[in-house]
Amino acid sequence: MRRRHDDFRELGAQLLAICFDAPERAERYVREQELDLPLLVDRERRVYRAYGLEQGAFWRFLLPPVALGYLRLLSAGRRPQRPEEDPLQLGGDFVVDPTGRLALVHPSKDPLDRPTVAELLAAVEQAASAGARGE
Repeated sequence: MRRRHDDFRELGAQLLAICFDAPERAERYVREQELDLPLLVDRERRVYRAYGLEQGAFWRFLLPPVALGYLRLLSAGRRPQRPEEDPLQLGGDFVVDPTGRLALVHPSKDPLDRPTVAELLAAVEQAASAGARGE
């Protein structure tokens, strides 16, 4: 997403990330990952509950695709952070249209379950055009 950030901005999208880590850990993550988007801290995980984001079962983190995903990160020179909070909390990806309606809902089933950037861009484009039509 970092490489396509401008594509999202051209469509009028505002990207943001939400985490439940301590604020100082979140700030360190933004610096280390060179994120150019707001990172909101939700210590109580109200947003996680509101969007139906579950905690994953431990065994899901041991599945071969997940282990291979972490190996790919390591081989690309990226180091996953050691979890200090709840390593089983799953995330998700959501697109909210200009009227506040959810245009894309993707709660992750495991740590690597994410929509493609192309899918996210398509949802943003659809949400933007629906907003422009007043739907």
